[in-house]
This record gives sequence, structure tokens and C-alpha cells, in this order.
Amino acid sequence: MLRLWCTVRSSAQLRVAFALALIEPFWLPHADHEAPVLHCPASVSVFTAAGQPWGDATVFTTAIDNSGMPVTIHNNHSESSGGQVSDSFPIGQTVITFKATDEAGNVARCNVAVFVVGA
Repeated sequence: MLRLWCTVRSSAQLRVAFALALIEPFWLPHADHEAPVLHCPASVSVFTAAGQPWGDATVFTTAIDNSGMPVTIHNNHSESSGGQVSDSFPIGQTVITFKATDEAGNVARCNVAVFVVGA
């Protein structure tokens, strides 16, 4: 139920107020308080080539938002790669943190562990 209180001076103002009351629920932007959904693998494991102190790995992430608007993905490993990191990693564990931000400023984060095992 929609209630509208206004002071009306003419029948034209009444028609405009009534029309706005009917249209308003459909055109007003809705506040987005829901964080985007960020899809990340739990971990990625790779082996080094014989005698090498690093292994090449690629990590892919994707994000969607309930609003249908674009989501921006950043990570702490490479500023230019967003939702994808492809690099050589040292033997051991490297943790990459991804951050997805929707147009309303809501944020989702995930961590992906990259394990590199020596051959």
C-alpha cells in the first residue's frame, strides 16, 4: 500500500501527484546493500621444472552482483590483472587476496593459496 500526503491547489496538481505515486516504485533506484559474489578457487598447486626455483601458475576469479551491474576485481599481486593472476611463483606458498567491488561500493574478498612444489 502506498500512502501519499500532499497539499493540492488544483486538479492538475492532483493528477501529477497521483501519476508520480503510480510510477515512483518502478523508476526510483533501489539501494544496493548486498556484496557481490566472488568465485575463487580454494588453492592452486603446481610443480617446478627440474632445477627451477619457481613454478608457473594461473589463478582465475569471477564476480557477479545482484544488481546486474559490472563488478571490479583487484588483487594484491598485480594491479593490472584484476580477476586473473598468471605469474611465476617461488617454491612454497603464496597467498593472493582478491577484492570485488560493485558500483554501490559493496565489497567481497577471498584468498587463494598458490602452492609450488619443487620437482
